[in-house]
Amino acid sequence: MKNYALRLVLQTLALVLGASLRSQAQSANTAPADTIVFHGHVYTENAKHQWAQAVAIRRTKIAAVGSDAEIERPGRVLPK
Repeated sequence: MKNYALRLVLQTLALVLGASLRSQAQSANTAPADTIVFHGHVYTENAKHQWAQAVAIRRTKIAAVGSDAEIERPGRVLPK
C-alpha cells in the first residue's frame, strides 16, 4: 500500500511539473525574435524537413525554423 501511495504522489508531481514547464515554454515562444533571416537555404538535419527558408533567433537560441510564410505568420515570432 505504501508503494502505491508513493507512486501516485510521484506521478502527480511529475504531471504538475510537466504542465508547468510546458506553459512556461509556450509563453517564452510568444516573445518576438531579435533577428530573423529570410530567403535563405538552411539545412536543419531533420530527416522529414531537411531544408528551410527562414530562421528566427531570440537572444542566443534558434526560436523557429521554417518557410518565409511560416515565420512571417502574425503572432509567430515577429515583433508586434
